[in-house]
Amino acid sequence: MKKLSVLLSVMMFVCCSVFAQDATKMQQPPSPASPPMPMHKMNEAIFMQQGKMMMIKDGKLVAMDKEMTLVNGTKVMTDGTVMMKDGTKKTMKNGDRITMDGKMIEGRTTVAPPQPMEKK
Repeated sequence: MKKLSVLLSVMMFVCCSVFAQDATKMQQPPSPASPPMPMHKMNEAIFMQQGKMMMIKDGKLVAMDKEMTLVNGTKVMTDGTVMMKDGTKKTMKNGDRITMDGKMIEGRTTVAPPQPMEKK
């Protein structure tokens, strides 16, 4: 009988300690080392096409109708002028684009609006 009561006591102790560990793991805040989520979607960008400033926003091709300040502080004007955070001024040409995080990609490519994926 004494062995049974000791065994039950040990089992209760083990079960309580396991549940206590699970509860502390759930309450921990996310690791500060994990990078924050970007505020923009990866496929969004601003570009110049046929002399007009265009942008892809929420998967749709739209004309850029006002000046924008990007995540890194770069300003993009509707005439294609780009004022980098460090004060450098650039003028976009047809095919040039800039991502929403301020990365300038120079090139002579035409950007077509994104096409929805076909379901099989």
